[in-house]
Order: sequence, then structure tokens, then C-alpha cells
Amino acid sequence: MYWATMILLIVSVCVRPFSFPGTTHGVRGRRTFRPWTGLGLRTKQVGFPPHLHRSLSGDEAPRMVCHAMSLSEPFYYGSDSDPDPDPDPDPVPWTSSVYTTPPVLLFPGLGGSRLVRGRHAVYPPQFGDYMFHYRAWSDQIMTDRKLQTLSLGDKHALDLFLPFMPYPVNYYKSLLAEPCVYPIPYDFRQIDHADYLTDFFSHLRSYIESFGRPVFFLCHSSGGLLAHWFLHSQPVAWRQRWLRAVYNINVPFGGLVGALEHCVRDDLPIHRYVTPPVFRSLGAMVWNMPNVAALRQDVLYVDGAPVADYFDYFGLDDMRRRYDNNRHIIESFMAPTGVETHIVYSTTRMPNQTVTALNVTSSASGKKKTIRSILGSGDRIVSTSSLLVPRQWRLDGKGEGETVGDLVFHSVPNTEHSNVFR
Repeated sequence: MYWATMILLIVSVCVRPFSFPGTTHGVRGRRTFRPWTGLGLRTKQVGFPPHLHRSLSGDEAPRMVCHAMSLSEPFYYGSDSDPDPDPDPDPVPWTSSVYTTPPVLLFPGLGGSRLVRGRHAVYPPQFGDYMFHYRAWSDQIMTDRKLQTLSLGDKHALDLFLPFMPYPVNYYKSLLAEPCVYPIPYDFRQIDHADYLTDFFSHLRSYIESFGRPVFFLCHSSGGLLAHWFLHSQPVAWRQRWLRAVYNINVPFGGLVGALEHCVRDDLPIHRYVTPPVFRSLGAMVWNMPNVAALRQDVLYVDGAPVADYFDYFGLDDMRRRYDNNRHIIESFMAPTGVETHIVYSTTRMPNQTVTALNVTSSASGKKKTIRSILGSGDRIVSTSSLLVPRQWRLDGKGEGETVGDLVFHSVPNTEHSNVFR
């Protein structure tokens, strides 16, 4: 009886539904999520959570983007066969929003894009991939360059979740339910390769121009770095023609010490499922390595003394080579794009929850070294100093929430890196 129960439990968490474009059922027969047809409820509100509403719905935020993301005027959806229709419907129904609101292009964070090979879902993986086929899965993630994302704008293309949890959470679900939000998936493994970026940017530029009007960028985490470099790669006249504004939510412009930590430690809970070699293989991790010059602080201490070159200390020769090849991109994160930009940054309810540096201590014999995290302020993933690197773009003494030219800062306290969307 015990083993039968355990087998049923394992099966229940190993099989994870996945729906492809044009399909109506997932691998377990679950209907694809379709917000316009209802979910058995009379109405359901979708859109941005209240804390972002309070942060972004002021005069400094364009009213149209507030409307598009349900910050000031929420959209509702329900069944057409509702036996008790609302006698006083919303005067601006969601069906008209496609025509009255500008497109909002959503750039996800690292690991937020689905990767497939043919019709087989490779990332996000099923829990069983970790338990029974981890070596095959990790080798595929590290080496198989034929894995593909879904198409630009495909509502099924994004799925950000915590990979070490048996029941994944798609933090972008509410945003993707908005008809004017268009996901921009990208292969987070390959963004450090020039040929991949050239091809991706060509498709992205054509996709943006297909709307026939200026768009908003809504960027989360590493997606903000990709969008930032894309804008730097375009002529000034093109940016002015096609971009209305960029909203960066918890974007690590100065990198994050957690990226270095995942590449050199193997004793954290997540390393039971994603090992350091997998982390080191990801192109987005190269972009996210801490930029000491941008952070203006040391990120590594050995027996209490600061060490400037963490690549050399940890023997990360391949990552140093890739970092140097992408140095012009990483340095672009220190400069504005010339497009109206909003920096939205979270801070945790409890202080000192974010890794801001690593401290290596040696045993008495000197043979064993222990790596410990030094914690400070941030969104639990990215330090505040990294989130606020854009303040170095143009410093003129403006206060919190005030416009600095085309740059505006929005603080969202008591939230974290990804659950700010919940």
C-alpha cells in the first residue's frame, strides 16, 4: 500500500500539462487556458496586481499603458452563456481594448521562455526529468542548439516558474490574459552568441513594425537586459518611431551575485535539480555575472580580504572568455537608450534577504574552503545596487518618483523578484 501510494504521488507530479499553439488539450487532456471563454466563473478579473497598480497608476505613467495592463481600468471575461449577465457591463469591454490600446511586448526573465524540440516540451521540464532522466535532460539543455522557442506573440510561449517546486507557478499568467500583451520568447541559453542575436533582433524588429504603430516594452529581469541591448542596436530614428516607453521590472543592470553563486556552489537546494554546469552553460548567466564597476562594490571576499577577479579565483575561464566577448553588451547596460524608461524595483518585506557578496573562508588546515553568502537589500534575487544602476545614467539630485529627463523610478516595497506579478 505504501509503495502504491508513493507511485501515484510521483506520477501526479511528474506529468505536467503542456499546450502547443493550435491545440485545445494538453498532454493530460486539460483544455488550453482561454481567457475569453470563461473558466466556469461568472467573472474573473485579470491584470496587474494591486501593488503595481498603486505604483504605476499615477500621473507619471501613461494612461494608455495603465489601461492596457489593467492598472486603472480592469478587464473582465466570462462565459457568453452566463445565465445571469451583468446588467451594467463595463463601458470599455476587453473586446475593444485590442483596438484602443497600444501593444505591450512582454520580455520574460531568465528561464521564462518555453523551449521545445518539434512537439516535445524540453523546458520547463517535467518533474520526472529531474528524478529519472536528469543527465539526458541537462545534456540537452547544455548542448542541443536545435531547441526552439515558440513564435513571437504566442500566448503559450512563456512559463516562468521555480524549477525546484513540484507544482510550477507561471508568474506571467495574468499578464498573458490581457489581449494587448504580446510575449517575446527568447532562447536564454544563446543570447551570448552574436549569430543568435542577429537573427533574433531581425525577427523582433520586423514583428514590432508589423503592428504599424509604436509599442510599449514591459521587461522583467534578464528580459530587460535583452530589450536594452536590442534598443542600443537600433538607429535612433527607429527607436523614436516605434517605441513609446520601456517599463523595466526588477532588471539586474549591474548583474547579480546569485549568478556567480550558482556557478561556483553545489550545496544549495536548487542544485539538487539544476547543477552548476547547467547554470554555467546559459548565455543569460554570462550577462548576469556581477559587474563590479557598475555595482561599485566588491562581490567576493576570501578570508575577509576583497578579491577583484572572481573569474580567476574560481577558475571560470570559459565564462570569462564569453563575458569578454559580450563586454560591449554588458557595458551598454550602463547607458540609457534614449527611450522613455521606467525603472520598477522591489524590496523585500524583511531586510537583508538578497545575496550581495560571497565570502570564502579556509579551514585551519587550509585544505577546505567554505563559501557563504553575504546578505543585503534587494528583491531577494537582485541587489538594490544592481536594480538602481540606471541612477548612474543621469544624476541630477532628483528625488524618488521624480522624472529625471526620460527616466522614472518606481519603488514597490514588500514584494520580491518574480512574485511582484502575483
